[in-house]
Amino acid sequence: MGIYKRGLKTKGRHYNIEMIQFRDDAKYCYYCNVLLSNKGSKRRTIDHVVPLKQGGVNSLNNIVISCSKCNAIKGGYLILDLIAQINSRIRFSDDGAEIQRLNNIISNFERGYVKWKETNQHMTN
Repeated sequence: MGIYKRGLKTKGRHYNIEMIQFRDDAKYCYYCNVLLSNKGSKRRTIDHVVPLKQGGVNSLNNIVISCSKCNAIKGGYLILDLIAQINSRIRFSDDGAEIQRLNNIISNFERGYVKWKETNQHMTN
């Protein structure tokens, strides 16, 4: 079990999460499963599954570890909204490589969303 220390700041208030303990899979991006490092696109970041600006909260149930690339792609979107937006881009693309890349992104976020929903099923019922 790893420990990740981070303070979170929202709307001018500082929410101090002193120690967040994660399972061993915190070594990997929650979405794309890449082995995380300390720099570059594989850098470890904290992601709010439900973004704070979409009504999410600073709770362990809403925080996952992701690579900086997936965190940047997701941004402030809800995962299902992000998938819908990417699907609309696919409909207008005739570039096979780009379509494949976007489909891979969708698969990663769908897998992460299903995993998150299963983990937090008690919260949604």
